[in-house]
Amino acid sequence: MSLHDDFTKELLITVGTFLPLSDLNNFARCDTKLLDLFFNLTTEKVNAIAKRKKELSKKNIESRIVALKGEYSKSEDSNIQKLIWKPLVLFYFPNYSTSVNVKNWMHVMRRRIIHLDNKFPNELPLLKERTTIAGFNLFRVDKDRQFIENCEWEYECPLKSNAFKVVSPNVKYCKVCKENVYEVFTMEEFKSHVEQDHCVSFSEFSRKQQAELGKRKRGKIRVVETNDDNSTPSKKLK
Repeated sequence: MSLHDDFTKELLITVGTFLPLSDLNNFARCDTKLLDLFFNLTTEKVNAIAKRKKELSKKNIESRIVALKGEYSKSEDSNIQKLIWKPLVLFYFPNYSTSVNVKNWMHVMRRRIIHLDNKFPNELPLLKERTTIAGFNLFRVDKDRQFIENCEWEYECPLKSNAFKVVSPNVKYCKVCKENVYEVFTMEEFKSHVEQDHCVSFSEFSRKQQAELGKRKRGKIRVVETNDDNSTPSKKLK
């Protein structure tokens, strides 16, 4: 008899809404069905992720994020996303816009944690106090927003060029995340792709400088809330 059998799904979700991330993680680990309910993870998916990482490793592609889009899309629970993961993301990252186009808030949290672990490990584990004490993450915010105002990295991609293949002149396909990455050169292009939850590739340099320096950043970006009425990206790309 498992814990999941003793309680209804609705009751377990209600319990989950009161738990911070670390406690939710510990709670889900008590039972395989709870792990599936809250984290959409089964033994089959864990094995599939391990197999996928091994396949990528053989191609000399290392990544902590591996997409199993087909598997996840079949069983995503919209109530879990709405009642558990969206509130958690907004709890730990209160400057995130509540109106952004997100289908899977759990993936947002996962990418966000990996981004912090890669760039700002001192901000982990996630604590509410760390997101509310003035100045605590000022360095990260300053670094994350040094190119586009009112935006913040959800996940800055660390992958090398061998993880991508050219789809068209301004579009590349990521073999790891199984998503297209769109190169943007204007603020209109940037805003359009961010609103569609696309991965983007951009630079603070001009096109000529990019050709010479080859410096572009890529990843997932979110519009964040500000104190003024204009919370859209406002700094022009060159």
